Formats: sequence, structure tokens, C-alpha cells
Amino acid sequence: MGRENRLNRLGLVRAAIFVSFLCLLGPCSWAQACPPNQWCRIYDRPLLRNNGYNNVIFASDVHSFILYAGNSNVPSTAANGPEATTFWKYTVHDAATPANPWQLLSDCNDNAKTELRQQSFQLDQNISATDKQAEFCVGRNCAGTLTPQNTIPQSGVFWISDESFAYKGCRGVVPDTPESCGAGTKKFRLQNLERGIRQASGWRSPYAHNSGEPSNLSCPEPTLAGSPTGDHPPSRHIGGNVTYDSLRGAIWLAWGWQENWSLQDTWYLCVFQTSFCSADKITKGWQRLPLYSSGGVEPGTYTENATVYDPANDVLVSFGGLRAGNPTPDTFVFCLSAKAYGCSENNLQKWVKVSTHGSPGSRDAARLAYDTVNHRVLAFGGLGREGTLYNSVAIYDSAKGDWCVSDTSVGDASNASSCKLPPLSGTAPPRDRANKFPAWTFDTKRGKGAYFNGRAVYEYDAARNRWDMSEIPAGPAAGSSPQQSHQSWAYDEAHDTFVWVSTTQLWQLPGAALSVPQPPRKPE
Repeated sequence: MGRENRLNRLGLVRAAIFVSFLCLLGPCSWAQACPPNQWCRIYDRPLLRNNGYNNVIFASDVHSFILYAGNSNVPSTAANGPEATTFWKYTVHDAATPANPWQLLSDCNDNAKTELRQQSFQLDQNISATDKQAEFCVGRNCAGTLTPQNTIPQSGVFWISDESFAYKGCRGVVPDTPESCGAGTKKFRLQNLERGIRQASGWRSPYAHNSGEPSNLSCPEPTLAGSPTGDHPPSRHIGGNVTYDSLRGAIWLAWGWQENWSLQDTWYLCVFQTSFCSADKITKGWQRLPLYSSGGVEPGTYTENATVYDPANDVLVSFGGLRAGNPTPDTFVFCLSAKAYGCSENNLQKWVKVSTHGSPGSRDAARLAYDTVNHRVLAFGGLGREGTLYNSVAIYDSAKGDWCVSDTSVGDASNASSCKLPPLSGTAPPRDRANKFPAWTFDTKRGKGAYFNGRAVYEYDAARNRWDMSEIPAGPAAGSSPQQSHQSWAYDEAHDTFVWVSTTQLWQLPGAALSVPQPPRKPE
């Protein structure tokens, strides 16, 4: 563990001791038990930096909420960020706490010198499987230059397509700077390569590469539960693209972006032992699928989309986001088996764009949840073309490729011919800014999609096409997160509890609150 991390942890301990001393002088709100039918603020000091755009999920088999966020390294990724670099876990608490309750799961250990936020690279010249040096250019079509905050370290770990390698020595080629790869560099050469490393984490053995293949820095010191591990997904905004695979006992991570380019890698982390996730896989940590050489990578230029696992059809479903800066209705599936629409024995372990029947509408920053009652994927919210804010739910049948939308009068959505929804009823959430990057999850106890907009909880019954609203006072207010994109929530069915998190606060809401009549709100 680095000196800075030890100092940070020591600071937390001292803070907890100090707060405990203050509590001897009078009552402490954090020591009070959470009420059975009201919001409970668990923690309200700076929480996990840089968890903007990253959706909290619930991994049911290990009873933990999972969040991709920042680490506490110095210099931190805030110099280049705010990409996430670290996975954290949290379990439901009975009361508020004076210390950060999130536990470290895994870490890339990126810092401002290794996390290249603005820069993408590509191989500039062909190399064989045995070459010990390689030349790269900066930016798409070699049109970029290294910026002052994005210089290349003189040693580290790099990747080209599906091969990882270590290097010692970086020389600027254009312009010629023999001992530096600093600001203004257009082309550079990495030297003394150790080819084909990190194969235990899914990378390939050394093979020949062609000019133009994508490349970049890898995580410098990956850890799992605080100990060194094989590898870790590189830092990024991930949006709503982390999901839990209950069949395999694995967390999936795909897609994601840094400021001027999109990543195209797919990873999984085994956290619960199954026939797929052996004890050995759990110990090995994050695994990267070698999809470049198999033709299975997701396409570039997508950002702010969302992904969820569909256990009934054993498929990852990804939808929407921005494509080259414009909202899109595009739907992709990652074929874990041949069960889902668009999947076959010929495209397993590949991302496939499917031609759907009906359309959810062009939506940027929508969120997905899986409906365990009706066995459908539910997409809610998002920002469409010409500033349309969606408050409709788009329902996807992964077996047929059919979209069915709760309200086709909003945006450019349309229904498949199989759609037989009754007329929309109940109190639908308003169309406002909270619909972009919405706090959206599925409430398995009540069998409804659940949306919190900072004022009320709206639950959607897909079979009845009905919204029900519950106003529950004294929770996180609208605007309590610095940005709407910096908040999300998920549901724990074992404890019948929702968890809402932002960059500065952590709250719990018992599901029982949704069935308790609330006193009428006084006029403002």
C-alpha cells in the first residue's frame, strides 16, 4: 500500500476518533438507527471522488452494491479525470456512520502521470511477434500531439489490440527527443519491450500487429482487495455500463469513454463461485476478453449508453447514448449464449448490433434495469434529439428483438407489432432535467421499475403500463448532487432497501416507505 493511501486511511481513523469524542459531549445524529419507513442518511461528507457518470449496481449473490469511482492516489486522476479507476462495494447499514462505509474492491492505481485522459494512440508501423520496440502516433489518424499533462512515462505497461507488454524507455520520434516523450510529441518509440505479459488476465501471447491498430497505457499497479493482481480495466467514464451476471456470478464492464475517444474493451470480474466462476477465477481477478483479434469488439464513438444483463436470455443488452455526439436508438447485444435475438453459435463472445422491431427512441443518458417479473429490459429517461427529455419506459424483449414503449407520443419512439400495452395510467414522472442520467432500478419485491427524481419515487408496472408515485420527505433533495450525472441508485431485495449515492452523500430508503401513506405536503 502506498504512503499516500496509508496517510489517507490514518486520517479517516483520526477523524472517527475525533467524532466519537464529540459524541461524548452530546447526541450524534449518525449514531441513530435508520427509521423503518423513511429515508436514512448514512454518510454525508465527501464520499467517492469522480463517480460521475457511473451507475451503482447491486450484486445479489454477494449482497453488495458496486460502484466504479476514483481512488485516493496522489497525484490523483483529478489532474486528468474525472474518470473512474477503482471499484468499491457497500452493504446495507442499520445506522449512519462517521466514516466512509465503502470498501475497496479493486484498483487500477492510475494517477495523473499514467492516466491519459485526452489521448488515444495507434501503432505507426507494422511489428512482428518478436520485435522489441514499436513506434506509435498520437490521436485518431495520427493527427494529435501529447499535451503537457499527458506525457509518456519512461517505463510502464502498454497494450496493442489484444497483446499487453512492458517497456523501458520512450523516445520522441517527431520531433526528435532522445530521452523524452513530452508535450508536443507527435510520434514516439517504446523500447526494450517485454512482449505478451498479463496472459493470465486474458491477453494474448505475442503476435504480429499492423499499423493503425489501437493502443494505450495499461493500469500500472492493479490490485484486488488491496493485494497485487493480474490486471484491471483502465480508467474511464463507464456510464451505465457495469452490470451483474447472476448466472455466472460475475460483474461485467464494457464500453466507456475518456474525453476525446471511446474504449472498446470488455472485462468481467468473478465475485461468486459458480460453474463459470471457479475459485481460481475469483482469485485471478479481472479478466479481459481478447475481442480485437476475434472481431468481437463494440464499435467506437459511443458514449453515455447503458448496459444490463438479461438472465432469461443470457445476454448483455446495451442501448442508446451518443454516437459521434448525437443521441441514438441503437441496440447492441453481447452474445454469452445463442438464446437471444441476434445471437447464434457463430457470434458467441461478440458484440452485435441488432435490427430491432420498433424503436425506444433516440436517447442519450438513459438507464437500464431488468424486470425480473416480466423478463424484459426496461429503459427509462434520457435526452433525445432537439432537447427532448424522455419520461417514458421502453421495454425490450431480448428473445424477439421487440421494443414496446409506454408512451410513444414522447420523442421518436415506435412500437413493434407485438406490443399490446394498455393505455398509460397513473402519475407519470415529469419531463425535466432529472430524466437525464436518471436514478433508475428495478424493485423486485413490488415487481416494478423504480425512479427517484429528488422529489418523489415513481414506480412503473410494465404489465399494466401504470405509474404510481410516493412522496417521501426528508431525503436527498433535487440538486443535492453537484450534477445529475453524479448520482444513481440500486435495490437490495434481501433487505428490501434502495441505496442512493452521489459524489458527496449516501442514503438508504426502505421499500416499506413506498406503501406507507404520507401526510399531504404543505403548499410552498
